[in-house]
Amino acid sequence: MNISTFSFFLICILLNATRLEAQKGYIQRTPNEEKKLKVAVNKYEDIITSDANTQEGLFLFHQVDDNYYFELPEKVLDRDILIVSRISGIPHKFSPYGSGVHTSGAEHQVIRFHRKDNSILMQLASKEDIASKESFNRVSLANHNFNAIIYNFKIEAVGPKLKSYVINVKDFFTNDISFIGVKNSDISGVDPSRSFISKVQVFAKNIEVRHILTYRTKNRPYTDRNNSLSFELNQSFVLLPQIPMVPRLYDNRVDFINMKKTDYSIDQQEPVNMRYISRWRIEPSDWTAFNNGELVEPVKPVVYYIDPATPKSWRPYIKKGVEDWQRVFEEIGFKNAILVKDPPGENEDAKWDINDFQYSVIRYVPTERGTAASFIANDPRSGEILKADIHIGHGHLKWIKKLFFIQTAAANPEVQTMRFKDEVMGELLRSVITHEVGHSLGLQHNMSASSAYPVDSLRSQSFTSTYGNSPSIMDYAVGNYIAQPEDGVTNFYAKIGEYDYWAIEYGYRPIDQNLSPLKEKVILNRWIKKQAANSAVRTMGTISAMGYIDGEHDLGDDPVKAAGLGIANLRLIAKNMAQWTAEPGEKYTILTEIHDELYQQLYRCVKPAINMIGGLFFLPKTADEDGSRYYFIPESRQRDALEIINEYVFKTPAWLFERKVHQRISAGLSRNGTINKTKTLHNKVLGKLMQNPIFMMEAEAFDKENAYTISELYEDLRTKIFKELKTGESIDIYRRNLQKTMVDQLDRNLKMPQEIHKNTDVSSVTLANLTALKSDIKKGLPHQKDLMTIYHLQDLLTRIDKILNPN
Repeated sequence: MNISTFSFFLICILLNATRLEAQKGYIQRTPNEEKKLKVAVNKYEDIITSDANTQEGLFLFHQVDDNYYFELPEKVLDRDILIVSRISGIPHKFSPYGSGVHTSGAEHQVIRFHRKDNSILMQLASKEDIASKESFNRVSLANHNFNAIIYNFKIEAVGPKLKSYVINVKDFFTNDISFIGVKNSDISGVDPSRSFISKVQVFAKNIEVRHILTYRTKNRPYTDRNNSLSFELNQSFVLLPQIPMVPRLYDNRVDFINMKKTDYSIDQQEPVNMRYISRWRIEPSDWTAFNNGELVEPVKPVVYYIDPATPKSWRPYIKKGVEDWQRVFEEIGFKNAILVKDPPGENEDAKWDINDFQYSVIRYVPTERGTAASFIANDPRSGEILKADIHIGHGHLKWIKKLFFIQTAAANPEVQTMRFKDEVMGELLRSVITHEVGHSLGLQHNMSASSAYPVDSLRSQSFTSTYGNSPSIMDYAVGNYIAQPEDGVTNFYAKIGEYDYWAIEYGYRPIDQNLSPLKEKVILNRWIKKQAANSAVRTMGTISAMGYIDGEHDLGDDPVKAAGLGIANLRLIAKNMAQWTAEPGEKYTILTEIHDELYQQLYRCVKPAINMIGGLFFLPKTADEDGSRYYFIPESRQRDALEIINEYVFKTPAWLFERKVHQRISAGLSRNGTINKTKTLHNKVLGKLMQNPIFMMEAEAFDKENAYTISELYEDLRTKIFKELKTGESIDIYRRNLQKTMVDQLDRNLKMPQEIHKNTDVSSVTLANLTALKSDIKKGLPHQKDLMTIYHLQDLLTRIDKILNPN
């Protein structure tokens, strides 16, 4: 054979291998498999007897006495099938989300049933590594990514027409198969004697299996006397489309829930990490009308069902929360793209089941904890969302009511009570649903969106009525705490904003049904660049010293000004909270909880200022956009931020200690006492300010003349927190605790194991400040007259000596 003939032969082999790509990475059949099979298995009628209870659908299901069988037709073998594991019945107080939650985060895996000799193998189908169909790497990639075998089912019988295979699945659903079990560190081993299949439903494209697993576990409050827990689980087997949806590529300038892929196509010269966004398959039912600018219905709309257990009084508001997104989709050419329905009655659809994968459900969960969450299941091949469930815990209404009270009661007469009108609670629930629906459409949080709105605009009645609190409902901007009583603001709620319209356009506007993701990317990039000047639709924000964007519950473009206005409202609430929360015949539980919330809201008000100190401003950009992505925050702005923290946190906030409140909620009890709560606040604030000032060191290296340095920060903190050493004033108990907290934080700096603290200026500055503080205390101590102040300063000297001289 000459070289040219050999080359031709090799190419033919490789081309043939590409045709077998669906089988690559999976065990292949042997030529004699059919012959062996006929000899080894039982007769069909001996296994599937005349007494069998049979259901037909995606594949046949048979129950014969206490055995359970899947009958798999040839056409589903080696097809991608999604398994989604959810908890349908949950032990008391085990999870804050209640039933319906995925067993491990939002876990769902793709499997294939593959025939091997006399067995059917359930094999994992990994979808993380990809290569284009034109790339020879696709064959090599499959060979180097062999997929795990999850379970080996013996073929019990062959179907009457030799085109289906019967397997017994009882043991699979009643034993400890981690692939479909509950993932929790408190539980271990399944007891098969107390585990069983309870219900199976078969449909055209999915099969639902309900089964009970009883786990042995550690002694927890929610276990029985035998230290065991029983869960009811629901496994959905969903046949994925043969042709996946065309994926859309992720861009961090428009933040979507996304999945990572590594592309090994040769034409890209190197492995390329990319991400697909999660989104529903919203396609025009009439492309011609759509391209002519007419509103068209999608081929398949997104439909949510309301949990039958939901109180009827809340259902109208839940529906509004879903339907609020309709007008967003209308802006990109779709009508009736997102719908919400009541569950059908028994006479309408006897097969309807809340755990059926076909239905996306808004669940009302009887849990005390304040939780609201969205869980999506998508096609790992393309990012297509196939189902989304939203959970609203009953306790969440209580939490959001307290938050809305503490944020808006000063300027909002409707909530100057803890018995809100149904209309007020309904609107709050509506905003929660709208937020969670956003997640179920694929949108991530946009915590810094509110920073695009001027603080003064949030005090405007007309502006807030039109735009709400933030450009995005995906922000945590529950209530407008900036508006003052005299401003006349009437809308205090969060609502869908400019960013949400833009994000849906990016994720869902059809471009061309024939374009590839990479060709779409060029067009999407042009869209984004056109929006560059509009801060309301750009994801951006302050990266805190801890290294992440932290914009929860902040409002407005000026953190210092916003903090002052927010705290002015808190002072008014503190004066009136005993009256506003009082209910005849009730104890002071609500007052106690609201006072705790007062401290939390104080921290929320100053946290944006804390993040400015030693933080960076981040604006996502690509190489074809002008300007920087990272901006150091000016020194003057950081000093202003420290001043506001000193004024409202470090200086003793006497307004938090209203006598008529204090005497009703604590009377010195350590947990509820103002001393303990103030100490916790100080510890949290100082911890954030002093923990990880890496960006301050970067700023100094980059532009020392204009940087706010770590040494300046520590000196300013020491001067402000220990100001009494120069003034000779006595130090009250709150300030004494604050000063001890700073010394403790300096001590922690030296003990931190991270190299960032040991081998950088942090340790140098820490030692210098401990030495300077020791000197300051010695100088200031003779001028003190108050006995407790003297004891306190002597104690600090001893502590500092032990830190500086541990041996």
